[in-house]
Amino acid sequence: MIGWSISFIFFSIFRGVGTISTGTVKIEFSEGILLSLLIGPVCGLISAINQQYFEKLVNQRNISLNKLFLFKLLNSLFLLVFITLSCYAILFMIQTDFTGVLTFISQPESFVAYLNILITDTFFSLFRRVSILLGEEKVWKLLNGKYYAPKQEDKIFLFIDLKDSTSIAERIGHLKYSKLIQDTFNDIALIENYGGEIYQYIGDEIVFTWNKVTSKKAMNAVSGFIGFQKFMKQKSDYYISNYGFVPVFKAGIHGGRVTAVEVGKNKKEVAYHGDTINTTSRIQNECNTFNETLLISQTIADLIKDYPSFSLQKISSIKLRGKSIETSLYNVHLQGQLQKTDKEVNIALS
Repeated sequence: MIGWSISFIFFSIFRGVGTISTGTVKIEFSEGILLSLLIGPVCGLISAINQQYFEKLVNQRNISLNKLFLFKLLNSLFLLVFITLSCYAILFMIQTDFTGVLTFISQPESFVAYLNILITDTFFSLFRRVSILLGEEKVWKLLNGKYYAPKQEDKIFLFIDLKDSTSIAERIGHLKYSKLIQDTFNDIALIENYGGEIYQYIGDEIVFTWNKVTSKKAMNAVSGFIGFQKFMKQKSDYYISNYGFVPVFKAGIHGGRVTAVEVGKNKKEVAYHGDTINTTSRIQNECNTFNETLLISQTIADLIKDYPSFSLQKISSIKLRGKSIETSLYNVHLQGQLQKTDKEVNIALS
């Protein structure tokens, strides 16, 4: 909403300072600023609602690209008409002798305004698409140069991997397998509701992070994966109908200090390095050994052990590959007294 207001204010300054209007419609500079402040936030709200609906259609992936393009074009035209008529209505109320609507919309200056509206709408749409592709948090981190130089941070990592992925791909074929990954990764985004940020997609594996290693963040990470498991059970009919089975995921959670840095020359991203990431990955791999879908480290267990929501059970103390000291592994389940819906769990976490 602020972006649209700024765009309109710049346009008002551009047309109102140091220029002479050649049209029959006269709009004072102060009136242009007033229009910017009144129309800008409304346009931003409408644009945001349209963009969210457009993203919903894209995620459904059952509509052709041509129809999506047409939908976006119609949205832009609707926004253009709305802004034009709104500006006319406000100016009509301000100026008692204001011109007719046809004269207003056919002014040479009006066409410059139309171009500004379309450019603004296109810019924010493209920026939103880039934010979705890279992740909103990553975009802002790259823009503000936070990780231009290496920086140490404390983070919780959640590694999630599809169980028996190789045999599944061989059984259903690679095209259908890719569609399965597409569907499950759309559903796994539910974990973002628990404060998780998607760090990486690695084949059929996805990595989430939480800033800071605290009890609440650890609880969110564990609850996020358990919430995702429950959601997959609720969608079991869909997966059985489309793929003949319900996919099962395994996960490992650990937290600690990592080094974050901006990497890449032509394609940049924020990368994390350190023993914490390696340990989390290896904990997740141990799910196969102990036939568990979720294992957590001693660090995470210590952070959530006082929450009555969870039941913890120590599985083993093992020496993970590449480490000289043993690591304690725990499985975790929700206690029977808190077998709530995902929404209720979220409320409890807030």
